[in-house]
Amino acid sequence: MTRQIAEIVTYKNENYIFSGYTNKISSEFGIEPAARLTACYRGFKRTFNVKEDHLYLQKLGINDTNLNIADFENYKPVLINGVSPEFNHEKEHSGLLFHMNYTNVNQPIDYTGSILIGRNEVNRGFHYHFDTHAVWKYGEVFLLKFNKGALEKADDLSSKMEEIRLEFKKAKSDESKLEDIQNQIKLVFDSKMGSDIY
Repeated sequence: MTRQIAEIVTYKNENYIFSGYTNKISSEFGIEPAARLTACYRGFKRTFNVKEDHLYLQKLGINDTNLNIADFENYKPVLINGVSPEFNHEKEHSGLLFHMNYTNVNQPIDYTGSILIGRNEVNRGFHYHFDTHAVWKYGEVFLLKFNKGALEKADDLSSKMEEIRLEFKKAKSDESKLEDIQNQIKLVFDSKMGSDIY
């Protein structure tokens, strides 16, 4: 599987990779996304911002299943917080990832759940599957807990991820130990956590 294009969360003015969640964040706004490339099977990419302790959608690149390039003039895009998208519609196979790109949306997201974010990818002698954005690969990791979009808690898990990397490095030639380490990672987070955690 091709490594999927990462979604971004801006937290304390730094960009982090969105690496996992307890509940999916619904933010397609009625658009039915379609994949154009194997690098983005979900058919969209979002950039979120945590500002003033609240979660906002800032950018959305998305392909609409109902957008017919040949009949583009009759297409009526969804407005998000009053914002119209910019279009990439010149060619069906232009190599551009998304048909529509929304920027500066500043849409509050009424999300309840937790998300994992990481930055500063670290590679210290161990290998991993390139199709994921596994959170233990990052030097800085936070678990952000939201209630109706408001940030309630931010746990710094960077030290724990460093411990896991050291264990992974020691066990990289022993598959049984690697399975134990994956189980450790699951214990750090909610067992219901989804997305590219491992």
